[in-house]
Amino acid sequence: MADTVRCRLLLHLEHLTSGELKKFKLYLVNSLPRGSLEEADRPELADLLVNSLGQQEAWEQALRIWQNMGLRELWERAKKEDLGFVAAPVLPASSGSQTGQLLAVSKVEVFEKNSPSSPAPQAIQASATDTLKLCSREDFLMLRKKMAGQIYPVMEKEARTRRALIICNTEFNWLPQRNGSEYDIKGMSDLLEGLGYRVDVEENLTALEMESVLQRFASCPDHQTSDSTFLILMSHGVPSGICGKDYRKEASQILPVNRIFQIFNTSNCPSLKDKPKIIIIQACRGENSGIVWVSDSEVPSAESCTQDIFESDALCRAHVEKDFIAFCSSTPNNMSWRNIHKGSLFIIQLIHYFREYACCNHLYDIFCKVQNSFETPKLSVQMPTIERTTLTKYFYLFPGN
Repeated sequence: MADTVRCRLLLHLEHLTSGELKKFKLYLVNSLPRGSLEEADRPELADLLVNSLGQQEAWEQALRIWQNMGLRELWERAKKEDLGFVAAPVLPASSGSQTGQLLAVSKVEVFEKNSPSSPAPQAIQASATDTLKLCSREDFLMLRKKMAGQIYPVMEKEARTRRALIICNTEFNWLPQRNGSEYDIKGMSDLLEGLGYRVDVEENLTALEMESVLQRFASCPDHQTSDSTFLILMSHGVPSGICGKDYRKEASQILPVNRIFQIFNTSNCPSLKDKPKIIIIQACRGENSGIVWVSDSEVPSAESCTQDIFESDALCRAHVEKDFIAFCSSTPNNMSWRNIHKGSLFIIQLIHYFREYACCNHLYDIFCKVQNSFETPKLSVQMPTIERTTLTKYFYLFPGN
């Protein structure tokens, strides 16, 4: 169902004052882990309720608490809602963060081991039922009114012309092919189209061609009647930038990440002034791994050439300006991993969490959920990073609106 119990809980929790929220938590001390409960903000509390109690029990317990707290108007409004309950899995306790437990919401697929001495990573594999959950019109209008001034304006669907750009280099003149990238392109294209963006896809570009495409996209007239944009870049990488298809160490055919921000800053792209500009980079940021899988660095190692399932990807440090946020697939100087039969671990996780939570969570929260999914023991091979965000408000996507 489009309106999940989690989203409905969150929307009602947003109506509580700080004092009421604290009192609400006190009613739950015998039902939920106290440590997790005390630290949880509203989105985390909604997650914790559903993941610990299941959808129906979480909803019924919330109704009882609101009634006992004397919140009659909220209780009466909530009890009239027909949520069409579907039993949710009760997640086991985890030694990691409570947010990391969200992995059990969907099917978890174990990636094959490539080395007896190194644990294979896992990722959520999107299933046929793992589709984009929509935000109801009622919830959209309610949240937009309640958080006016705190969230970026969302233009009406009929009037806006949202655009997104995907640049993906798969084939290279002197570097290994990035097999499996076609799954990333398809997955991200479908996701962005579902979020209301017209998606341009450019493949196998030199560094100069990448810069030219970015400049052309920045000058697109549609940005004037858009409320945001997404820029997705997927390629081999080195610490100093993103590799073009003609990259060689001697020639240094790279696109510095800082150049992306320059192209889309207020001076060079005034039509996106005060609008969120989301940059997502799937690439390595160096060669460090300590394991024997294949790296998307400029020179493949001898040991990596024996592996046939996992490859890795790289990137440079981003310098951001107002209303930017960059989400990178790994920490500086380290690799990112890609399954040649499924796509990049980072992109798989990203798509899953957008589909599940964009209906009721703002962008930064979704990015944090992706990070937490890599915090669990079998996802420790890379850690995505949120880079120097200059978003000044919350960015909600409100899919379906």
